[in-house]
Amino acid sequence: MLPRLVFLAIFLASSVHSAPRQPYYYGQNRVLCPTVPSNRVLLVSVEPNFYDRAVFRQPLSDRMVEPGRSTTFICKVRDMNGNSLVWEKDGRVLFVDNYRVTWSGKLHAAKRRGEYLLRVFHVSKEEEGNYTCVVNSDPPQRSTGQLKVDGFLCPRRLSGMFADPKDCSRYYVCKDGRVKGERGYCPDGLVFDAGRKVCDKPAIVPRPCGTLIDESILT
Repeated sequence: MLPRLVFLAIFLASSVHSAPRQPYYYGQNRVLCPTVPSNRVLLVSVEPNFYDRAVFRQPLSDRMVEPGRSTTFICKVRDMNGNSLVWEKDGRVLFVDNYRVTWSGKLHAAKRRGEYLLRVFHVSKEEEGNYTCVVNSDPPQRSTGQLKVDGFLCPRRLSGMFADPKDCSRYYVCKDGRVKGERGYCPDGLVFDAGRKVCDKPAIVPRPCGTLIDESILT
């Protein structure tokens, strides 16, 4: 009887060892890393925590940035509980924790005092989109912020009010070459006079925003 029990114990132990738990691939996809040689395939496996769910202390904020500037998304999570943190852009994985999956010299991921940071450098229209912070719990927890690139770039190191090239009723306030706050709006019926830095009636504002004809060009 004893030999049979020993044999059964050995058989069960070997069966458990031969059937390891299947890895959980983040997003149910295997992620190729373009930084490794083409003859190798790197699989990024991120196993979820089945017991504890992380909580966002603060959702990601939308960002509006001038072209050429940099910005940072900050993901604040309470109680990671051993989960991994994934950064995505429009559904494409960028980073798993601090490990780079998608190569781009404009992106950098870091952790600082419990906050997870995604830095986007020298933004252009290509960087516009939805950036998502994902905690790989079960189910995954997500927070998304949108990056929009404002089309206006302040004159280098200059301060003052500058006309919006796309809308005569709006203007930007620049300080030391950077946009300060949101765009300004002229009251209804008025347009921005770039020369005098005021909103006024179109009849006394030079073209192209107003209808006033510059007499100097007629002589």
